[in-house]
Amino acid sequence: MEIKQEKAERLVQIAKMYYEENLTQSEIAKEIGVSRALICRLLNEAKKYGIVTIQIHSPEEDYSLLKNQIRNRFKIDDVFIVNAPLGQKITDERISESFSDVLLNLLPSCSNIGCSWGKIIHEALESLASKKIDFQLSANASVFPLAGNMITTGYSIDAQKIVQTFSLCFNATPNFLYAPAFLESPMELDLYHKTENYKNIAQCWKNIDLAIIKIDNYPTSPDLGTAARYKVLLKEKHACGSFLAYYYNLQGEIIRSDFDYSIQIPIEYLASCKKVIGICSSNVMPKSLLGAMNTGLFTHIIASQDLLESVLDLKRI
Repeated sequence: MEIKQEKAERLVQIAKMYYEENLTQSEIAKEIGVSRALICRLLNEAKKYGIVTIQIHSPEEDYSLLKNQIRNRFKIDDVFIVNAPLGQKITDERISESFSDVLLNLLPSCSNIGCSWGKIIHEALESLASKKIDFQLSANASVFPLAGNMITTGYSIDAQKIVQTFSLCFNATPNFLYAPAFLESPMELDLYHKTENYKNIAQCWKNIDLAIIKIDNYPTSPDLGTAARYKVLLKEKHACGSFLAYYYNLQGEIIRSDFDYSIQIPIEYLASCKKVIGICSSNVMPKSLLGAMNTGLFTHIIASQDLLESVLDLKRI
């Protein structure tokens, strides 16, 4: 669409005053000596002739691209992205909210739900409980821990506590694991494997529909007894992250030790689970998430935009 040079220059002048200098239409009209109605008409003409173009930037569009990149590269069913540039506390609050939404979406098709430890998981469930949501699982739904009890002083919420909160929130049947996460010898491990409590929980693990797991860094805090369980193996195998009491490297290989007598869901049961949610709080490092996704175990990931973008940057190296 053609426009005379003189008119184009006038439209550019008015557009700059309005869009760059942030003057009001009335202020521009007063300065130039015309009516405000004329300024409004000239601004519309500036759009008509392409002198001014309006571009709407939607974060959801950016997320769509990022989601597709993560899904395609890691063969993950879905990714839930949190935009939280305001610090650790806000990020964790938004991740907790996102997890609540994801949970309400996935739960209707699940009857057997396993939970790991993690403060962020517990806080999300407590928040749901406080809202008194009108949602219940099927009558035979059960929830159970994915690992034994953590006795470490000051450690964030134990998996048994999360099971209790979950059962109260969704009216599910709780199943508890009466054992520490780590035993001291193969003899202790063998004896516990023969108990009715372990057999019941092992059956739950075998039939699991949904696993809720917090992804952590390596080294972890607390240490999860790594010196006794792994000696120097984690350093030799270049561990980069953990979930439950498992450690893995950047390639997603689970690091095995002959001295690991932990009580937790076997990897083969987790691998057969239809839905495995990986939750990343604000302190998770890109290498920890990259290694976790490379395991091929996780079907759903909840993480911040910055973390996921950093993972893609690492993947390109």
